[in-house]
Amino acid sequence: FNVKQLSSSPASSPPSVTTMADEDMKTMQIEKTEPKTESKPEVKEDASSSRRSRRVRKEVQAFVVEHKPTKEHVYIPGEGHLLGEIPYVEAKVKMAVLDELTILHRVLYGRNGKKHTRRRTIREFQGVQESELPALKRRVEILKPKQLKYCLDMMGFKKSDDMETLVDFLTKPDKDAVSKAVPSGKTSRKRKTKSKSKSKSGKKKRTPGAYMLFTASIRPKVTADNPEKKITELAKIFGQKWRALSEEEQQVWKDKAAVLKAKAEGGSVPAKKKKKTAKRAPDEEETDSDDEDEPLAKDPTISKLESAIDEIMDNIDLATLTVRKIKEMLVENHNFSDNVVTTHKKHIKMYVKSKVNN
Repeated sequence: FNVKQLSSSPASSPPSVTTMADEDMKTMQIEKTEPKTESKPEVKEDASSSRRSRRVRKEVQAFVVEHKPTKEHVYIPGEGHLLGEIPYVEAKVKMAVLDELTILHRVLYGRNGKKHTRRRTIREFQGVQESELPALKRRVEILKPKQLKYCLDMMGFKKSDDMETLVDFLTKPDKDAVSKAVPSGKTSRKRKTKSKSKSKSGKKKRTPGAYMLFTASIRPKVTADNPEKKITELAKIFGQKWRALSEEEQQVWKDKAAVLKAKAEGGSVPAKKKKKTAKRAPDEEETDSDDEDEPLAKDPTISKLESAIDEIMDNIDLATLTVRKIKEMLVENHNFSDNVVTTHKKHIKMYVKSKVNN
C-alpha cells in the first residue's frame, strides 16, 4: 500500500479554506440584496368595510350665480325747456314729498331714482328724442287714474285732462303751455290746517253754561279761602259745592245760562220741542201699562249724575268728549261707583245726546 498515492489522489484531499469562505460571502450578498418579508397576520375584512373603501366619490361642481352687469339707461335730453325752468313745475317739485315724486320720476326716466337726487333729475328733464317716444307712451299708459291725475297736476294741467296731453307736453316741455299760477311755498297740509283754523274762528263763541256761571260767582271767595291749593283741587271744591245745591238752586243758574244763550243767538229763550210720537202697535200699548206703576219722584242719583254731566260738558270742549270719557270721569273725578254708572248708562247716554242737541 503506497502512502504517497493516497496523499496525491484528488478525491481524498480535504476542502480548501478559500472555497468555503467564498461560499459564505455569496450567501451573505444574496441575503442583503433580497428584501426581508415579514409574515403579517391575516386580517379578515368585513363586507361592509370593503364596500365603503371601494366606493368612488363623484366630484360635485358648486353652483355659482353669474351676476351680469346691468346696463343703466342713458337719458338723451330732448329739445324742450328744463322742467326746473318752468315756475309752476319748480314750485310743485319743491313742495312735493320725496316718496310721491317716485311716480313722476318713473314716468320721466323709467326708474324710481335715488332719493337724494330725485328732485334734481326731475328738474333736469327736458323732453325725449323720437326714438324714446314709444317707451314714454308705454310708461304713461301703465299709470293708474290717481297717478295720472297727480302727474297732470304736477305739470300744471287739469286733472280731467287725458294722457295724450301729458305725453305731448313731456316730449317737448314748453313754458308757455303751463297757464296755472305759481302756488305758494306752503305745503298742502299747512293750507288745510289754516282753512280749519279759519272755519273755527268763524264759529260763534259758546256762551257759559250753568256750572260755569256758578263757579265764576264763587271763584273769588274759594280761591281766597284756599290760596295754597292747585287748580285741580279747586275744581273738586267747585264740583262739591255745585252738587250740594238743590235742584231748584241749580235751575236758577240753568235759566241764566239759557237767557245768555238766547241773547247770543239773537232771539228769545227757545221752548223745548215736543218729539213726534209714532203710532204704536196694540202690543206696545199693553206694555206701556207697566210704566204707570213707576214712581213719579226722580231718583236722587240720577239728578246727581245729570249735574255732574253738566259740569263735565261745560268745562271740557265737546270736540274731544265722548260718552265713554264722560263715564270714566264720573267714576274718577265725581266719586260715582262703577255699578251706578253701568246701571244708569242708558240714561247717561240719552241725557248727553239731549244736551248736545239743545
